[in-house]
Amino acid sequence: MLSSFAKCEADIIKLIKGGSLYKSTKERSPEEYVKLGKKLVESSHPSQSESLSPHELSTIYTLYLPVLFWALDQVSADSCRVIGINAPQGSGKTTLTRNLVKLFELLQLKAVAISFDDFYLTGEELDRVAKNHRENELLQARGNAGTHDLNLAIDTLIALKHSNGRRILKVPRFDKSLRDGKGDRMNESDWMAIEGKVDVILMEGWMLGFSPFENSAVQCHNPSIEEVNFYLKEYIVIDEIIDAWIVMKVDEIAWVYEWRDEAEKKMIENGFCGMSEEKVRDFVGLFMPAYKVYLESLYKFGPNGAKEKPLLSINIGKSRLPI
Repeated sequence: MLSSFAKCEADIIKLIKGGSLYKSTKERSPEEYVKLGKKLVESSHPSQSESLSPHELSTIYTLYLPVLFWALDQVSADSCRVIGINAPQGSGKTTLTRNLVKLFELLQLKAVAISFDDFYLTGEELDRVAKNHRENELLQARGNAGTHDLNLAIDTLIALKHSNGRRILKVPRFDKSLRDGKGDRMNESDWMAIEGKVDVILMEGWMLGFSPFENSAVQCHNPSIEEVNFYLKEYIVIDEIIDAWIVMKVDEIAWVYEWRDEAEKKMIENGFCGMSEEKVRDFVGLFMPAYKVYLESLYKFGPNGAKEKPLLSINIGKSRLPI
């Protein structure tokens, strides 16, 4: 049907049933997976449908589709739902949300994918944060708690969630290539326009759902994380807007270095500006203290403010596939 790896439906069904997330969608038949998977391939890879690699097929049938079916169970006909997705940088969360939007569309549902990165402060505001915390290396660039415009994020989520579809809504965009890579918010004329009623919002971010600790508990990890932890306490407002959660877990957070380096090398190969391996290590290093402080709690107890909310936990390997 699609490649030498899956020339018949039986091969696809075997792949589906062998996926670690299949049981989380036990009410969905393998035939539903196959039918929708074919539609996704035809809409996304019309010229490559005969040559998808085993990894691409596994990603579709063991990750995208089971996550979609789980997400469908969270959708309500009466109101828009916000699904928060926490995953480390480079793990594939942006690609996941992009494909989920396509799958929802195939089912006649409107989904909007939003990255928490698009709610960074403006370039001028980021410079002010860096100046006011010049002794804190974790606040010298965008990324950690304290570098986001929470009011803009809240207003955007609430507007989308409660929209009746009668007016066009705008979702901010942050261009990380501006200001020599320091980044800046794009002009409002370049923001994403959303028309019509939205059924589900997919909000993804590397630090969504992190739970702040008492300051004494974070000082031993990195003195600079104390200020980040202080700002993180304000993020509970975002977490409380979210109706359901997906957490993509990794055994080795150090994989982020390799994933980011791979992405930068691909950008360079395609003629775009990209960071060197040394710069990747410096940049990713700004996020490691937060990972080391907050991931254990996230994986053990779930996202901040997520008690009694639906939660799908996905363990992924270095290949970015569920294990």
